[in-house]
Amino acid sequence: MALNTNTSGIMLMKTLLNRVALWSVVALVGFVISTEFRPAKYHALLCTDPAAVQAGGWNFRYDGFYIGADGCLYDPSKTSLEDVPPVIGDNATTDRVPLLYVNGANHRVDWTMPELHILAEDSERPVIGIYNATAGGRFPDAITDSLAGDQSRVVETLETIIWQAFERGEEVHLKANSQGAVHSSNALFAVSAQLHNQFGAERAKELLSKVHLETAGGAATHYPDGPRYLHYVNERDPVPRAAGVMVSGSQPGTNAVIATFTDLDIDPLEPKYRWVGPLTMRFIAAHGFMVYQYHRRPFERVYAASRDGSVRYVSLDGAPIEVAQQQLVLDRFN
Repeated sequence: MALNTNTSGIMLMKTLLNRVALWSVVALVGFVISTEFRPAKYHALLCTDPAAVQAGGWNFRYDGFYIGADGCLYDPSKTSLEDVPPVIGDNATTDRVPLLYVNGANHRVDWTMPELHILAEDSERPVIGIYNATAGGRFPDAITDSLAGDQSRVVETLETIIWQAFERGEEVHLKANSQGAVHSSNALFAVSAQLHNQFGAERAKELLSKVHLETAGGAATHYPDGPRYLHYVNERDPVPRAAGVMVSGSQPGTNAVIATFTDLDIDPLEPKYRWVGPLTMRFIAAHGFMVYQYHRRPFERVYAASRDGSVRYVSLDGAPIEVAQQQLVLDRFN
């Protein structure tokens, strides 16, 4: 009788432990989903431009739209890039070609605005966003963008911008962070293929050289030859090593410059305007917007290290960039 009682007690204890373990897993999954999947609507509370699109829709509705000053959104099928009022910093030279910024994954429109303003101040040129819309979190974004591939609305917008710039004989200056590099790569491959088919290799090369693409923690491994590429890589960031230009067999583009550094941002930008979960906090210390921005340099200064027919690596850690006369010091944003 005592043996049976002990056996029953042990079985009961195992059952309870199994249930506790099951509910712990359920709670953990629920917590992760609640922190990583948070779809939201955008209401453009600061926008007063009657030419902007009507806000109030889910963020993913505005995929590929322009983001202008005051958080106004513009439909690229109805508004030309020249008619979008850019974000302008205090020291910006307004007659310069605008910098077009493609944000990374998991960005609501209002979360992208601080990055546009920082870029405008740092680059001293007008900045316009090409919105890489969020479906509600990093993982949903990865799934939806994988399904869209090179048919995404961001790619479509970028292709239109590039072609229109070629028609005007102008340069295109692009900056793409993280997942934004995937869209930029897809757009450039599409444009490159069309140029080669229509004009041949020499003319395609001439036109593509007007495109400047700067990536930061880019999640794309292959880029077509022709444009001028500057790829920033944080050695502590897992993205460029797992899905970017540091992957074995990657093709960063002929004459590309890969600028590396090693850093962690102990006070990242993202938690200042949104709640950041534990899975994300450590990640953005190495992959977030500001850890790359702190090390950003003027494009032409770094790209001067480029060499014909090869990919050039330069280190931003400690020693001056070899093409600079003196080391550049980039003030941190307080």
